[in-house]
Amino acid sequence: MKKTIRLKTLAAFCLMSAGIMGFAACPMGMGGDDETPRVYEVYTAGSQYDGSNYIACYWKDGVKTVLGETGKKSYANAIAVVEK
Repeated sequence: MKKTIRLKTLAAFCLMSAGIMGFAACPMGMGGDDETPRVYEVYTAGSQYDGSNYIACYWKDGVKTVLGETGKKSYANAIAVVEK
């Protein structure tokens, strides 16, 4: 009789643990096909040395855009991006 109770308790514990792990492993709103993936754009401001001067520029997703004029010193140390 004690063995049967222990097995039932063990089985119930295993089922509850599996249910809890199932909910924890896949939270609501994660990984479903109904969600649009988030896309982030990364901006960085700075200056690049051209051999004689620093020229202000920024990078968007790794693509450089020059802000300053060649032959003149310029620096950039911040950038602000406004969502439309």
